[in-house]
Amino acid sequence: FDTHNMNTTETGIVASHFYVKYASLEIYNQHVHPAMSEQDIFDVVARSAEFENIVVRDEERGELLHLLSDFTQVKIKLQDTG
Repeated sequence: FDTHNMNTTETGIVASHFYVKYASLEIYNQHVHPAMSEQDIFDVVARSAEFENIVVRDEERGELLHLLSDFTQVKIKLQDTG
């Protein structure tokens, strides 16, 4: 590993400045476009690396589904988590 030839990237600078993981910025760069709907924006943000370790407990699942069906104004894409 040659530490004498390290260069910064714009993505790395933004990630460092805003405390966002580099992987999240790569997702945003791939999926963000000017004609996005609210649903699309929420979907992209939900893919952020910062959320990858959040686990829904079995006892919370019913309440979350209730909130999703009765109080959510933006259609949320659900992923099967098993």
